[in-house]
Order: sequence, then C-alpha cells, then structure tokens
Amino acid sequence: MATALARALAAAVARPDDVRALAAAAYACDREGREHDAVGYYQRAFDRGGPPDDRAGFLLGFGSTLRN
Repeated sequence: MATALARALAAAVARPDDVRALAAAAYACDREGREHDAVGYYQRAFDRGGPPDDRAGFLLGFGSTLRN
C-alpha cells in the first residue's frame, strides 16, 4: 500500500465525519486504481455535503469514478 494511500485511509478512519479526510481517501484510492473502495469514501463525503472548498472537483471525481 502506497504511503499516501495509507495516510489518507488512516485519516478517514480517525476522522470519519471529516469530509476533507473522506475526500482525500477517495482521491487516494482512485490514484491507486481502487475505484471500488473510492466510491464508498466519495459517498460518505457526499452524504456530509462534500468538501466546501473543492465541490466542483469533488463532484467531477465522484462522477468519473461512478462511470467507470
């Protein structure tokens, strides 16, 4: 498991209601080709409103992952 992925997943576990941590975990999973895992993190972040500072990028990433 890549270091960036491990850090992102650990942050999402430590802060399960933090949309930025959940989005970072989703992005990291996507980069590592783990789209199935990414969808869960994207969905949890989306359910909490998504990251307010990167809503458009977040929605683009989420939609792209769902499409694949």
